[in-house]
Amino acid sequence: LLILWMIAPLMIIGSVAAVVSFVSITLGGILALVSLPLLSLFLFIIDLFSHISPVLTLKNVPVSLVVGYYLLLCAVTLQLARRQNP
Repeated sequence: LLILWMIAPLMIIGSVAAVVSFVSITLGGILALVSLPLLSLFLFIIDLFSHISPVLTLKNVPVSLVVGYYLLLCAVTLQLARRQNP
């Protein structure tokens, strides 16, 4: 949620800069620099939280457990979808 709001403006600025760069590479570069503060904040937040979250690694997980998990997940998803659309 901290970076979600930045994605749309960054995509718009980048797209406009890319289109403008076909006409003038200098003007396109200047427009691309407008997104630099947002990109820096975006990367800072990602880097900050990448050090916080632990990584969970599982070794030697049986295939039947993985298949069972996904079948259960699909069953719950279908059940919830049926409740919303009777």
